[in-house]
Amino acid sequence: MKILNPKGEILAQNYWSQESIDKTFEDSKKNQMPVIGFISKVVASPLPVSAGKLTVVVNVDDKEMIAGALNIILPNASSPPSSQSPSVS
Repeated sequence: MKILNPKGEILAQNYWSQESIDKTFEDSKKNQMPVIGFISKVVASPLPVSAGKLTVVVNVDDKEMIAGALNIILPNASSPPSSQSPSVS
């Protein structure tokens, strides 16, 4: 699994062993779950934030696939954050 910044540079990379993958499939089947999932924790500091998409790419059977993305939209520097939030009514 790789997390890529908007420029396509690798921010973080993680690997799961075949044993972990097999166990996850077995547990999912045993619990009658239709899907499996992996959780990855990444601590990156300082993390330069820029507008654009952070993309999570996984490699399955030697094929890279997009597993998720986060679109980062930065606020206008001249507007205070509260002016960009919807009012509570």
